[in-house]
Amino acid sequence: MNRKGYEINYITNTITVSKKFLEQASTLGGDTYETMKALRELGIPIVLEKMKKRKASSRLTYMQMLHHISCLADARHYLAEFEAVRKASKGEEHPYKYVENWYESTFPNHAAVPEFDENFRIVNTPANYAANA
Repeated sequence: MNRKGYEINYITNTITVSKKFLEQASTLGGDTYETMKALRELGIPIVLEKMKKRKASSRLTYMQMLHHISCLADARHYLAEFEAVRKASKGEEHPYKYVENWYESTFPNHAAVPEFDENFRIVNTPANYAANA
């Protein structure tokens, strides 16, 4: 879409307008209003531009982290640790990254198929588990 807010496509025989252009054209007597009148007089169908889909974020939210932690066998211990890390992150330049780094190092297998204990709580396998075995 160009800076004018509309684009005439003679191949498809359509005029594509942006949402912002339509909003501005709704004000009587404005320049955009007059432009829209002129475009309508061309007799070409006017269509609204398709919005681009945003790429879904692959980052975990704090709520997703909390949900995972609350399902763990040692949930109380890890929840207290999580809250301490979140408080400590407030003094960091990138607080989310600080918490994410802690989460990734504490729960390296969080995305894997979980292992359950006898009470159907998720068992956390530490990052250095193979070295200790």
